[in-house]
Amino acid sequence: VHDGRSVYGAYLRSLISGIPYVATRRINNPIRNHYLAHRAYQRAASIVAVASKVAETVKNFDSEVNVQVIYSGSSGLSVNRKQLDLIKNSFPGKFLIGNIGALENQQKGQEYIIEVALDLQHSHPDIQFLLIGEGKDEKMLKKAAVTLKNLCFTGFVENVGDYLAAIDLFILPSNKEGIGGILIDAMEQKVPIIASRIGGIPEIVNDEKNGILIDPRSPDQLKAAILRLHASEQQRRTLGDQGYELAKNFTANIMAQKYLNLYRNTVKPSS
Repeated sequence: VHDGRSVYGAYLRSLISGIPYVATRRINNPIRNHYLAHRAYQRAASIVAVASKVAETVKNFDSEVNVQVIYSGSSGLSVNRKQLDLIKNSFPGKFLIGNIGALENQQKGQEYIIEVALDLQHSHPDIQFLLIGEGKDEKMLKKAAVTLKNLCFTGFVENVGDYLAAIDLFILPSNKEGIGGILIDAMEQKVPIIASRIGGIPEIVNDEKNGILIDPRSPDQLKAAILRLHASEQQRRTLGDQGYELAKNFTANIMAQKYLNLYRNTVKPSS
């Protein structure tokens, strides 16, 4: 199962049928400490964590759980050149900074993007922020950004790959993350990254090598990192190129093969 709540259904089914189950945990939040959770996690053939930091959270919850790490793979997003050009032409002469994800401020920290956009709207009029996605905090965030000309909300888009290929810089100032899989997709497009030093993100973003890490809830650090990369095309290119190379280790095929091996070992008859 690949949804955290589904582990309980898998547990109950296993009690009746004896069928083993594997559950994936994608978030780094503490697991609720109650009897059923301990039983469901302990009975699993394996709990797969998408990052070592997530695995650590599972082990802290219950040291008897069999947990292993299988990193998320890229989405293999396609890019349509016409759509890419259309996006760029919508913001002529702009340095595009994008954030892609659910508009859920408590987790994703979009308020810090709005705060930085407010600080830079007059001093750096060439910078344009794009918040790509939808979510429960959309109304609140739009209200906070109502006066900004340098920030726009695209809403939900199907062509995420086109937007990643169009932007000059990707930012993820999250307060909580399991691994931040969208970062791998950004790396595949050679987009330089600024992301929070939180959860499993430092396992795929090596500070100053394929991205810049900042402390969570630190708009001043976010602003400083943005201005650094805005000023240096060479550094952006270096970070993007190194991210592209690292992303080769996080493909969907690599992830799928690791899951297949796990499933085969789970159902293999014991000798």
